[in-house]
Amino acid sequence: MAVKGKTQLKVGITIASAQDAQALLWANGLSQNIVYLALLLQRLPIVGEVALVCDAPSHAVADGYGLPLWGVEYAAAHCDVVIELGSRSFGAPQVERLRAHGGKIVSFVAGNVMAFNFETLAHGKGAGEILVKHQFDAAWLLPQHWHMCRSYCATVGSPNVHEIPVLWDPVFLNQTAALLRKNIFWRAPESGKYTLGCFDPNINALKTFHFPLLVAEEAYRADKSRIEKLLLFSAMHLKDTRHVTEMILATDIGKDGRISLEERHPLARVMGNYVHAVVTHQWENKCNYLYYEVLYLGWPLIHNAPSLRDAGYYYEQFDPQGGGQVLQEALQGHPEIRVRQRDAIREALWNVSIDNPANQDRYSDLLLQVMG
Repeated sequence: MAVKGKTQLKVGITIASAQDAQALLWANGLSQNIVYLALLLQRLPIVGEVALVCDAPSHAVADGYGLPLWGVEYAAAHCDVVIELGSRSFGAPQVERLRAHGGKIVSFVAGNVMAFNFETLAHGKGAGEILVKHQFDAAWLLPQHWHMCRSYCATVGSPNVHEIPVLWDPVFLNQTAALLRKNIFWRAPESGKYTLGCFDPNINALKTFHFPLLVAEEAYRADKSRIEKLLLFSAMHLKDTRHVTEMILATDIGKDGRISLEERHPLARVMGNYVHAVVTHQWENKCNYLYYEVLYLGWPLIHNAPSLRDAGYYYEQFDPQGGGQVLQEALQGHPEIRVRQRDAIREALWNVSIDNPANQDRYSDLLLQVMG
């Protein structure tokens, strides 16, 4: 397939510098997104070369996944398309050099930038959206950010805005489990009691412990015999706050001493030996890698993501009573329910797979569009 005389495109994806691949990939979903995107682009016939772009002599993620590493100046001089995803490393001079030979630059919007802007204004802290002095040739938005961010990105980024598929693959999860020498797949807790885990990061309003705590409380009040404890990960920095203390003491599960605030831990490190079910909540952030990881591994996922309504245990937005009911269902019958859900879970994972031809075709079309 030709693109203005070229048979194959040279594509670079920006990434932040790092010495430790595991630390970077587990720090947030952004770096995982970069790896999944690179692996998908490798599968496209119209793409000849894919590399990570970073001004560093080496990069742990590039080394770990067999990806080339190009410097910013090299990418500006040689790339057909640069996708700014992991860092805003291209300034106006680099963009000018890129465009001088027909190259294009794309803004891959991986976070809810409008929510970040709201929080920056309200609290006077945080980075918010760092705006560049040049226009992008296209802006690509994930489905969970389309509603809030499309108009904003069309104004400050590029009027050429497109919705893109979410991508996920078990390669990273399986690699991490192999490094840990651990079986991370579903098995019923030996004691018959479940320890619940909430992995929501508690760094902005999009994903916090509040509703998972309320969901767990509803189930605990209905039947205390099945819940051993609730672990709130990424919450240690909140342990001395009055708000969190009062929230916990307002619940029976908290007053009974069954809540523990924990540091951030990778899912693979704690599933099975410490955690047997995941309770989560999101607002305007409906596609999270956590969901696909838990579903892939077979553990109960209690969530409010409408796109996964038939997979895991779904409750409506801001409805902890409904969440408590489906959590009870999970605690009482997950071994049988997970078998009934196999087709729905398989479909949910296929919808985001880097091997799904529909996803590959969509990214091919987007590259052709921006190059056209």
